[in-house]
Amino acid sequence: MADYYSKINDPWRPQAYRKAINALRRQTSLISSADEAARISGIGQRIALKIEEIVSTNSLRRLENARNEPLDQTLELFMGIYGVGYAQAQKWIARGFRTLDDILAHAELTDNQRVGVTHYHDFAQRIPRGEVESLAMVITAVTRTLDNRMQVHVMGSYCRGAATSGDVDLIITKSGASMPHLSAFLNKRLLPILFEQDILKVGLVTGDTKWQGAGVLPLPKISSSAVAASTSKNVVGESSGQGKQNEKDTAGESSGKGKQTEKDKKDEIWRRIDILLVPSAELGASLLYFTGNDLFNRSIRLLARKKGWKLNQHGLFSRPVTYRPGLRARSSVSTRDSSTDEAARAQPDKLVEVGGEGKRKTRSMTGKRLVIEPGSAVGGNIIEIDKGGGGGGGQRQQGGWKLLEARDEKRVFELLGVPYREAWERNV
Repeated sequence: MADYYSKINDPWRPQAYRKAINALRRQTSLISSADEAARISGIGQRIALKIEEIVSTNSLRRLENARNEPLDQTLELFMGIYGVGYAQAQKWIARGFRTLDDILAHAELTDNQRVGVTHYHDFAQRIPRGEVESLAMVITAVTRTLDNRMQVHVMGSYCRGAATSGDVDLIITKSGASMPHLSAFLNKRLLPILFEQDILKVGLVTGDTKWQGAGVLPLPKISSSAVAASTSKNVVGESSGQGKQNEKDTAGESSGKGKQTEKDKKDEIWRRIDILLVPSAELGASLLYFTGNDLFNRSIRLLARKKGWKLNQHGLFSRPVTYRPGLRARSSVSTRDSSTDEAARAQPDKLVEVGGEGKRKTRSMTGKRLVIEPGSAVGGNIIEIDKGGGGGGGQRQQGGWKLLEARDEKRVFELLGVPYREAWERNV
């Protein structure tokens, strides 16, 4: 059921089911009734009834109905198209479309959606672990040929030890390099060569910090022994012999491109590839975030929040700055209401509504009005503050969240007070 609701983009129920699954895994005795299940923290009454049904009948009617209902099957089919969400899939169903051929023939498609339909079955296939390694090795070989200080990390389910993956997730970083430098390297140097060598086929999302698209494993196929020689943990391309071909390779093969027939092209399986640029100063936090899995990430972020901190792909941050008495952030409300200040003084530790009838409402804490809520992932964001009364002359103060750690993944675990877990131990 968790997988089913994930496929139809339900935002809440997959989490509820996965929370229940993990709660059951922690039990030391078998659960055989709804009453027993409902007493477990993390399992609600409705899921408890489903657990009892599964125990009693070894099946679940709701899941069987979803699998057998034609419109549910069509919805799942359409939502498997790259670039298509729940709303778009429902619109196509309402128009009477039932197959991918219907979509190609009659729907108005974006370029990305057309790629998604045309290569639907390619993208739906799981990628064997060896092929993930080979694709990563090929991309790393080109990357380090251009700049041997670049590092490529293979992320996602691959580094958690999965036998197959849905896509190939790569992080590219370089010690001391700025984001503009990394972006220029990716977009102006690396991507053009990967397209020229027919490793990459299409770009689906392009930006300064990431690229998402599709590619194929080029001819000749990379041997598993070569992969093993050049792959260390989840970092690819650290060996000094990176990118060298066997001396017996033909001239055409040694260039990285064997001669490709029309049959070869027809037999190609397009694989989804995501490339993310990360500054080395944030590498530890990014490795933690993009290793996953989702449930592990949510759990460790919740732990950080309980400490009053924030954890994301940019780092671990401590509490936002507290606003000093006598400083008032500039208000977006043009006229002040004396009752507001009285309410704030009467409730010094509470947020109160600002603005009367017909005025735009903002929020104030003891009369200090927030111009920018310090929720940015980037530590030390600037906030504008006014001294004293409501006049101008605002000064700029370094505020926001204080960075605790971002470079060292193990240090993040240490600061949170939990033992470090290897990537393959995070499949919760």
